[in-house]
Amino acid sequence: MGPWDLSPRYQPDGLSSKEKAKKMIDIAMKKGSNFFEWMHIKSDGKKFPATVLLTKVELEGKLLLQATLRDISIRKKFENDLKKAHNNLEFKVKERTSELRKTSNRLQESEKKYRMIFENIIDGIIISDAEGKIISVNPATLKILGYGNADELIGKPTIDIYGESKKRIIVIKELLEKGYVKNFEMKLKKKDGTLIECLGSATLIKDKNGNISRIEGNFTDISDRKKIEKEIIQTKNNLQNVINSASEIIFAVDVDNKIIMWNKSLEDITNYKSNKIINRKISKLNIFNRSKDFIEYLKNVYMGNEGDFELTLETKRGLNRIFKVKGSIILENNQKRGILLIGEDITEVSEIHGKLLFGNSYLLSDIDFDSSFNMFIKLARSNNNGLLVFLPI
Repeated sequence: MGPWDLSPRYQPDGLSSKEKAKKMIDIAMKKGSNFFEWMHIKSDGKKFPATVLLTKVELEGKLLLQATLRDISIRKKFENDLKKAHNNLEFKVKERTSELRKTSNRLQESEKKYRMIFENIIDGIIISDAEGKIISVNPATLKILGYGNADELIGKPTIDIYGESKKRIIVIKELLEKGYVKNFEMKLKKKDGTLIECLGSATLIKDKNGNISRIEGNFTDISDRKKIEKEIIQTKNNLQNVINSASEIIFAVDVDNKIIMWNKSLEDITNYKSNKIINRKISKLNIFNRSKDFIEYLKNVYMGNEGDFELTLETKRGLNRIFKVKGSIILENNQKRGILLIGEDITEVSEIHGKLLFGNSYLLSDIDFDSSFNMFIKLARSNNNGLLVFLPI
């Protein structure tokens, strides 16, 4: 089951859910994470908007996606209602005097609805005047920032609750240029001085003469999400450290036969750094001898034949190293994403075996088997192509 099975057939932008989901997944896999808005369907068939954070992680050699979903129905409803109120405001004030009572009733009803949302929404809302002084906050703001009542904040400059003055300057600049900012990360200062990670949006409201009337902003405490993200990154780093500290060679390829992982043991043995290897196809790398045979082996692994393969790599110094590797399929959402390969260096064993097969034969005698065996090993490792056979007299 994919995320599109829990979504309407099409997303608000007109793309099919299946097509867009795959694009979002691809972006997350390429960039490491992807944060976006999505339309889902509840069990009763009702649609609801949500924010989704996809984070790529590697666990036990497998690439996975961690998904964090948050229902933003209330926020979207608030934004839509507020936008409608703003769009209709100029038109309403130009109505004829005979329409003022009717317009007033509508505004009162809209204000009542807005106030209900303002008081009950879980996101913090801060409204400031043209000079940047706070003129209104909702209960969620007080709870998130640790204040007992609104009077403690009203009249304060908004700069007093910003944890990063430089970030505020950037936000204000964009707000003045575009009239709004969306989904910007910031740090806000609580009453006790501690900083919290937040995700915010803001809109610049002007009067009929084009002068700044107020700034309406809303924010969400994402400290927990940030903590989880850091834990995921730490876990990923720990796994990478385990992989890099392994004495075995460990590397991985994707379905296009591109290298997507190259551990420290391989760097040390081949003298090729991972940044020179990763994202390059096997067939384009001279380091792989018999690359066609190796690619054929990978095809067999995809078909379920997970046997061993003797892989020969040519080091940067021109030396050949032989490895006995075994591949395992990397699965993600039951889809094959690549192959993880783990192997050991068998160069020395292979060279000894080659001398036994192709060397000359000699017949010697020695009753000391241990010293004879040691002599055999020395001969096998030497440049002489020969075999010593020791028999008791």
